[in-house]
Amino acid sequence: MKKFTTLATCLISTYFLFAQKTIPEFGKIDLSDLQLKSCSFEPDAPALKLFDVQDVEFKVDPYSSRLITERRVRIKIFNQEGYKFASVKIPYYSKRGVTKMKDLGGVVYSLDATGNITIQKLEKKDFFKEKSEQNLGILNFTFPNLKPGSIVEFRYTKIEKNLIDIDPWTAQDEIPTQYTSITIKMPIFSSIREKIYGLDSIVKKSVVNNFNANWTQHSYYGENIRSFRAEPFMIDEIVLRRRK
Repeated sequence: MKKFTTLATCLISTYFLFAQKTIPEFGKIDLSDLQLKSCSFEPDAPALKLFDVQDVEFKVDPYSSRLITERRVRIKIFNQEGYKFASVKIPYYSKRGVTKMKDLGGVVYSLDATGNITIQKLEKKDFFKEKSEQNLGILNFTFPNLKPGSIVEFRYTKIEKNLIDIDPWTAQDEIPTQYTSITIKMPIFSSIREKIYGLDSIVKKSVVNNFNANWTQHSYYGENIRSFRAEPFMIDEIVLRRRK
């Protein structure tokens, strides 16, 4: 079994906070978000990530390990150019018996002609898997009946057996992000060390150690992150590794 965990995080012009934002319940929407006409810090953006949050937990027993990732994303669509961000592809390690995808959910929120909120939930048949290459699968789904002003939201839980490589966490995306976070909980012996490359922004984190329960938790936060376009030869990332 490998003795380290890597989290590669792409962060460019991002400011991280210690205080974690309260995220609304899945399936609950605020009318003000549906009435939002543009992103306050990037007015020309076709869409906006209202939030993208992840909780990762690494569990170990004498015979195996489990890496559990829970993720929720909510995206505001401002115009038709933003429709493409309502088509989602989630990669996963597809070797038999390794990865389980569960708690899949998706919702489209819109306003009807009278200004009332309409909610449409995705069904199980709307999520489908395809094989991309050897041991790599893709979970696909697309939100239907979009209109300018709609909000889409999805969630999933990924459980990986005997894998300890954490998926890369990208704080910036093709569209601006209002709030993003990741929290990593692991056994106390699996402490994280950081390597930071090419970052001009201020980076902060919070660390909680529970020595009685033998676990440690690392949290990273960012808000009001402008969209990003990759350029050749650009390297901006944080690498977090579990100490041997």
